[in-house]
Amino acid sequence: MQKNKKIDDLTSEITGIWSSYMNDTAAICILRYYLNTVDDKDIKSILKNYLNIAQQHVKKLKVFFERTNLPIPAGFKDDDYDLNAPKLFKDPFILYHMGYMVNFGMNAYSTILNYTLNKDLRNYFSGCIKETIELYDNTIETLMSKGIAIHAPKLEISKTVSFINSKDNFISGWLQPRRPLLTLEVTNVFHQILTGTIWRTLLMGFGQVAKTKKVRDYMYKGKDTTAKNYEDYSTKLSNEDIPIPSVQDSFLTDSTTSP
Repeated sequence: MQKNKKIDDLTSEITGIWSSYMNDTAAICILRYYLNTVDDKDIKSILKNYLNIAQQHVKKLKVFFERTNLPIPAGFKDDDYDLNAPKLFKDPFILYHMGYMVNFGMNAYSTILNYTLNKDLRNYFSGCIKETIELYDNTIETLMSKGIAIHAPKLEISKTVSFINSKDNFISGWLQPRRPLLTLEVTNVFHQILTGTIWRTLLMGFGQVAKTKKVRDYMYKGKDTTAKNYEDYSTKLSNEDIPIPSVQDSFLTDSTTSP
C-alpha cells in the first residue's frame, strides 16, 4: 500500500470503506462479547480468528480514510456493549450467527469490488473476500463436525431435459395449476428460512433484555414478523411435499441483562 497515493473520491469507493468500517467495528463489539460468554473451544477459536481479522481491517480502513482526507467515522466503540453481561445466546446460535455474518461479508465485499477502480482498494477487498471464504469454510466445517449444520432440502431431480413451451404456463397465476418449484426457488426459500431463524432469535434476545417497553415491543413486533415469514416459507415447501429444514429453537438463556 502506497501511503502517499491518494484515493479518488468516487462515491462507490467512499461507500465501500465507510460501510466496511461500520460493519467491522460492529463485528468487533459482537465478537468480544461472544468470546466472553462462549464455552465451546472450537467456536472460541473461530471467534478469535474473526476478531483478529476485523481489528486488522479497521486499522487498514483508517489509513484509507486519512489518504482520502475524510474524517474517520465514529463507528461502534467499547461503550456500545457490556463485556460483563451474562450469556444471552447459547453456543450453537453463536456459530450460526457467525456463519450469517461471514456470509453477509462475502456478499458485501463482492458487491463493493464491482464498483472499485483504485488498485489498493481492489487488492484490499479481494483480500477480504479470501479471508471471509476461509472463515466461512471453518464455520461450516465446525457446524458439520458438531452435527448441527442446517441442511437444504433434498429433492428428486428429473433424469430428462425439458423446455419451457409457454411463459403463461411457467408463470402461472392463481386461476390455473402451479408448476413445481425450481431448485433455485427452493434454495431461496431455504435461505429465507435460515435467515429468518437467526433474526427471530436475535430479536427475541433483544426484546428479552430491553430496558424500556417501547424497545421491547418493537423487538417483539420484529420477532412476530419473522415468525410469520417463517411460517409462510415453510408452507410453500410443505405444499410441494418438500421437507422443511429442522431448526433447533432453544437458543436463548434466561438472562435479562442487556449486552
